Amino acid sequence: MKLKGLGEECVNHGLFGGIEHAETHQRYRITLSNVDGSYNFELDVLDEKKICASLPKMNDAHCLNQLKDMGILISDVAINERSCLYEKNPGEIHLLIGDDYAGKLLTGNIKHLSGSLVAVQTLLGWTVMGKSDTINTNKSSSLLVLSLHVNNAKISDLWNLDSLGIKEDSAKRTKTETQELVLEHFRETVSRDNTGRYKVNLPRLDGHPPLRDNKELAQKRLKNTVKSLKSKNRLNEYQEVFNQWENEGIIEQINPEKVNPEAVLNHVLDQVEEPLRSLAVKLKDSLYVDNCVASVNSVSELEHFRTEIQRILKTAKFDLRGWKNNFLPEIEETVQDSSDAVEEKEVSVLGLTWDGEEDTLSCELIRTENEGEPITKRKILSVAHQLFDPIGFTCPITLIPKLLLQECWKLGISWDSKLPEDVINKFKKWEDELHELKFLKIPRRLSNLDLNESSLTLHTFCDASKLAYATCIFLRAEKEGKVTCQLIQARSRIAPLKGISIPRMELLVCNIGARLANSVKKDLNLVDIESFFWSDSMDALYWIKKEGPWMTFVSNRVNEIRRLSEAYEWKFVPGTQNPADLPSRGCSVKTLLKKQWYEGPPWLRDSRDKWPDFELSPDENII
Repeated sequence: MKLKGLGEECVNHGLFGGIEHAETHQRYRITLSNVDGSYNFELDVLDEKKICASLPKMNDAHCLNQLKDMGILISDVAINERSCLYEKNPGEIHLLIGDDYAGKLLTGNIKHLSGSLVAVQTLLGWTVMGKSDTINTNKSSSLLVLSLHVNNAKISDLWNLDSLGIKEDSAKRTKTETQELVLEHFRETVSRDNTGRYKVNLPRLDGHPPLRDNKELAQKRLKNTVKSLKSKNRLNEYQEVFNQWENEGIIEQINPEKVNPEAVLNHVLDQVEEPLRSLAVKLKDSLYVDNCVASVNSVSELEHFRTEIQRILKTAKFDLRGWKNNFLPEIEETVQDSSDAVEEKEVSVLGLTWDGEEDTLSCELIRTENEGEPITKRKILSVAHQLFDPIGFTCPITLIPKLLLQECWKLGISWDSKLPEDVINKFKKWEDELHELKFLKIPRRLSNLDLNESSLTLHTFCDASKLAYATCIFLRAEKEGKVTCQLIQARSRIAPLKGISIPRMELLVCNIGARLANSVKKDLNLVDIESFFWSDSMDALYWIKKEGPWMTFVSNRVNEIRRLSEAYEWKFVPGTQNPADLPSRGCSVKTLLKKQWYEGPPWLRDSRDKWPDFELSPDENII
């Protein structure tokens, strides 16, 4: 069919009798239309040599006449078997549409036929469902297709957090282009009404056919619902729910003559001019969804920021409230009115817990598992998902369940099957210590020194093992003889199932480290900061510093590393002094509490002449 592939996807098929089978499929995107071309839509499909057994043609003359009287034409009846594209078996199934799409195709129009047959209308035409007594067969068959996309999605989410800041540019390109098109549409259609609110036209897909008017269908469904509620004497009870929602402001009556405009925050901030331009940029950079997380240097700066930003946003009917800071209570009262006050000592900030009094961040584990629940691959995944840490200071801990999942995957263990005893014991040991996560806290501040007046350097450490590879970045600040060192970001990923040599793994993680450092520099607006990259692999450092020619794998990664960093910035550090060693191997909560690895290696607080300095001596057999 000459379709362009979108990649591969591993799907776990659940079959009749509890049988599970994992299989890799190619993913494609196709356009499906009805016979007359009046309706079409796009959907993603997976390839399969044989979807299911062939289905017999419908030969029930009585039902066919019933359909004809109703003006309904069943598509497969009109197929000319002599000229059919699939001559060998016109009854063969070539496309199976799952519930994720099929539900959107149903119009709700159903016609009951004789016996147990019903005709169901879809946007692609009519189809017949049920059992026909005219089809003679001496076999009983059952077709069941169950794809555990939910499990795959959860695993994908688990890995996606590890990919923050280290994805290739090519992986972001398509999404960026799409966002640019949406932003262009926004700029062309945005306007402001007389109340100060913004309104913008909804973006629509190019080339999409006009949507059908479903008002009549909606009215019929409403009448049927009301009729059903009246017959059950539940109409008043139903109406009370809507009244309550309206009183609470959850829903509101819409005037059909007026469009309900939506304010767009970024556009408001883009219109701010000097002298408040810097405040608007600060707020824009500090927003995540509808939360603002920002830092200031003094109470007076906080008061100025709060007052001016609230004034700017009120012009577009935004109400920025619920302020929380880490100043003393008597000072906090001066920057908060009673309606804004937030009393909690700890608040959630981007999935982490911020203790305002101690000014620390921690990772809270919200347990939802039943104590007596058996330990399966599904439970390991579920518990691992309860740890959310975008910074990565717990990545040595979160690596453990990922390694256990990979081990189960290698053994071919299904989601709810019993696990080997050694896997169960490893998981129990890891899980039993999770309650101590509350003691693992890192400072919110990158330094207690004034960063604007300090000498700053960025240090990226990289390491790989047979199990995983990891990178972590520290900010070193020095002022008047005082030195601080603080973890900024860390990422760990399990080694691929298809094994590669340790030296190549070391080079791969150097590539990942360069990407993460580049991302951190942009996020902190420290593009020109002096940078150091540390690895305990002589071979990887030799590839980075010397000229090739190298093999394709090495050459591609070296080229990207050199594009994101300078060769002279790469240094050797002994493995025992490399903080990336811990997240590349994983550890328990108790071990991480003792290490305090987020403070960096001790020598990083010394003067530069005491930092590691070694000549490269790579393995010539590898190079």
